Amino acid sequence: MEISKGSTIVIRGIKKGNLYMLQGSTNLISESISVADKHTLDLTRLWHMRLGHMSERGMMVLSKQKLLRDHTVKELKFCEHCVLGKHHRIKFPKAQHTTKSTLDYVHSNCWGPSRVPSLGGGRYFLYISVGCSVVRSVTTMTGRYKSHPNNKNIKYY
Repeated sequence: MEISKGSTIVIRGIKKGNLYMLQGSTNLISESISVADKHTLDLTRLWHMRLGHMSERGMMVLSKQKLLRDHTVKELKFCEHCVLGKHHRIKFPKAQHTTKSTLDYVHSNCWGPSRVPSLGGGRYFLYISVGCSVVRSVTTMTGRYKSHPNNKNIKYY
């Protein structure tokens, strides 16, 4: 894959599996450019990075309003960060829990401490859900790892 601007190739990529690996790098300034031009190009790139990788057109607007300390914006070369920032990502698929028997999938959640204790004095709560059935249970606990004395023999129906 090649992306070109006019007759100049801007970036190349090789497809490996289902992914394109970019073969781009920052274009280096040739030695034939004078020191003043090199300094101006470096300032353009510096302002580009300082302004959160702003577009060249947006930087020209700021330059006309004299907000870039009398700096004239030159052409920006390839910026790898801008390309990677516009990269789209595929979302992870949602997990599917398929259960066939009663204890194939058990979900538990302990939360607390609650600001206001329950009537039995519990400040922590344990929620248990069994996947294949409709069993849901919430029990109170006095401490994070201590169940309430009345909940020693919990039965789920």
